[in-house]
Amino acid sequence: MADEPVVEETPVVEPVVETEVVEIHPLEPGGKRFQEVYGDWRSEQQRAQRAEAEIAALRQQMQPRQPQQYTPEQIAAYLQQQIDQGQITPMAAANALSQFNARQVATQTAMQVEQIRTQGAKLQAAGTEVNQYIARVPSLKDTNSDEFKRVSEAAYSASDDMGLPVTDLRVQRRALREVYGTLDKMAKNDGERESSRRASLPHVETSAGGTRQPAAPAGADAWKKDVPADYLTYWKQRGYSEQQMKDEAKYVTKAPRKVRSA
Repeated sequence: MADEPVVEETPVVEPVVETEVVEIHPLEPGGKRFQEVYGDWRSEQQRAQRAEAEIAALRQQMQPRQPQQYTPEQIAAYLQQQIDQGQITPMAAANALSQFNARQVATQTAMQVEQIRTQGAKLQAAGTEVNQYIARVPSLKDTNSDEFKRVSEAAYSASDDMGLPVTDLRVQRRALREVYGTLDKMAKNDGERESSRRASLPHVETSAGGTRQPAAPAGADAWKKDVPADYLTYWKQRGYSEQQMKDEAKYVTKAPRKVRSA
């Protein structure tokens, strides 16, 4: 076999492509200084999160822990488990369950007594205030009076709002406050009305010899005996009715100031 000719391959030389190196500014994303600042910021964020978690844990520890409440069923199940494990005898378990039930009853009774006592004190305070209103407005005792009807309407409205019966003293107190205002306000208004009446009464002039007082009335006019004649004369001049004069007489405390003639 003849020798085959040897063919020499010429190596292919690829052209070298020069890559342009772009320098990144230190403060731009990916820059050295940017990476340093960002790393510091991330570290600070992580430290802040850890600090917040520690503070939350401390607050949780400082909060007072409420004692866990167990139901009779849970106590019975626990005692049965102790019996099954041979830790206590059935007699001891029955005694422990009995003591637990007794404490539960005592606690509930004490709470009920406290609620009754508190409610009683509130009702007593309301009743005292209601009686003070009635003392100032005696017509409230008359169920046919206009004053009673006004307060009654307010009481039924308050009863619906408060979810309490209209006979509840707290409902009645609220109704009286809505109609008349507070007791302090009523006292202030009474004082202002009394001052206004005194200012409106005339100064009666009399002679040096004085005036003759009429005989004290009797029977149905007995209320006039404590009213100075000057008041009666003035009221008649103003055209007051008998009832109006009787109502005004309740506020008379002394006779008007007399001025001697020259």
